[in-house]
Amino acid sequence: MIQHVVMMKFAAGADAAQRAECVRRMAALPEQIDFLKEYTVGVDELNIATSWDVGMLIRFDSMEQLTEFRDHPAHRSAQQYSMPHIASMASVVFELASAPAR
Repeated sequence: MIQHVVMMKFAAGADAAQRAECVRRMAALPEQIDFLKEYTVGVDELNIATSWDVGMLIRFDSMEQLTEFRDHPAHRSAQQYSMPHIASMASVVFELASAPAR
C-alpha cells in the first residue's frame, strides 16, 4: 500500500471563499475517482507559525494508481483551480509496512 501525504499553505492574497473552494474541490475527489483506497483532507486547527493550512492523506494499492491519480482529469481540475491560491506545498510518498513498527 502506498501513502501520499500533502501539505499546503495558502497564498497571502487567497480570500476565505477561495480557500473554501480549494478545500471543497479537494474533498470532492473521492466522489470522482473510485480507486482511492483512503482519502482524507482537513484544514489546520492549530494556526501556529509551523502549521500548514491544509493536509491530505491518500492511500493507493500501487504506485500505478498514484500515477493514475496524478493524471486524472478530476485531480488536474482541482489542482488547476487551487494552484494560484497556494503559496507552498510539500509532499511525501512512501510504502506502508505490512506490520506495525515496534
